[in-house]
Amino acid sequence: MRIEPATQPLIAPHIDLDSKDNIYHALFYQLQIKACYTRSDKSQASEYLLNPIAIIQRGVIIYLLATRTDDPNFTIRTFALHRFASVDILESAAQTPESFQLDTYLDAGGMGFSHPLFGDLPNHGKNTAIELQFTKQAGKSLTESKLSDDQTVTLDDDTLTIQATVNLTSQLVWWLRGFGNGLLNAKPELLHQAVLDKFFDHK
Repeated sequence: MRIEPATQPLIAPHIDLDSKDNIYHALFYQLQIKACYTRSDKSQASEYLLNPIAIIQRGVIIYLLATRTDDPNFTIRTFALHRFASVDILESAAQTPESFQLDTYLDAGGMGFSHPLFGDLPNHGKNTAIELQFTKQAGKSLTESKLSDDQTVTLDDDTLTIQATVNLTSQLVWWLRGFGNGLLNAKPELLHQAVLDKFFDHK
């Protein structure tokens, strides 16, 4: 038996093991950390005092969810583990927002899966009815692997139309772009606009 990844395989970036161990230790014992961290848009590292909240792995990248101790709003931020140069465990207890729920955070589009174009939709595009029109060849796989439990398929002479209820996210947009010209149309129009807008900055 073998398992092949559905996406392009990537090699995980190097992680400083001492930093990783200290982050996991602090998270388990709910302690604050002092970290030397280099942001993706910076060339120099900065020092942060953080409240560790959770660890999430997306693909080969491991992220720490945390709040900064100098942020009175307790904004949840993501820190890639491979960008930590050093981490010191502090004796002070970490402070977690009382209302924070990890599943709720992810369902709401955390981890960069939310899309700016969908922010004004009800529930930020969650549980939205969509209609996708493909060429028959491009959409064939979706007749076997469904997008949702309520998915329906309509076949015409040259096209295949999928109706389903899904969350509108950046992940969905990127996935649909992978069909190229095989995707003929998408509804709602805002979804089609996001797929066609190849130069839109999603960060």
